[in-house]
Amino acid sequence: MTRVASLEAGACLIVKNQLSELRRVSDWVGEWARQCGLADNIARKLDLCSTEVVTNIISYAYDDHAEHMIALRLRQQNNLLTLEVEDDGKPFDPLQVRAETPVTSLEDPRIGGCGIPLVRRFSDAAAYRHVDGRNCLVLTFCCGADTPP
Repeated sequence: MTRVASLEAGACLIVKNQLSELRRVSDWVGEWARQCGLADNIARKLDLCSTEVVTNIISYAYDDHAEHMIALRLRQQNNLLTLEVEDDGKPFDPLQVRAETPVTSLEDPRIGGCGIPLVRRFSDAAAYRHVDGRNCLVLTFCCGADTPP
């Protein structure tokens, strides 16, 4: 079981740029959501977005095979939940990526390109900055009683 420290101050997880770390991310997010008493629909959105963002960083952010660290921070304040993901990969603002045209037939299959639209759809707000050689993506989720599923 993953332990999550200090819910009041938020929680932080550091993972390596290895796909095997995605299980740790998902377990950590799930445990944090459970400890905070988040609704299942919010926990699922948070899990999907965190694993998708980390997957993209691991898959595309680095030109070398060196070990890099990716930091995730979760914080809940009132009815807002924030997920901050920070990495030292190539500068990349996912908010500037244009939406892909949806696939309309099986004859026109496309692999990839669905992750960023999913993150946009399931988070309520997003912000990006690149500071001191680090990408920082902050996703916000509304988790009040009137939040749609």
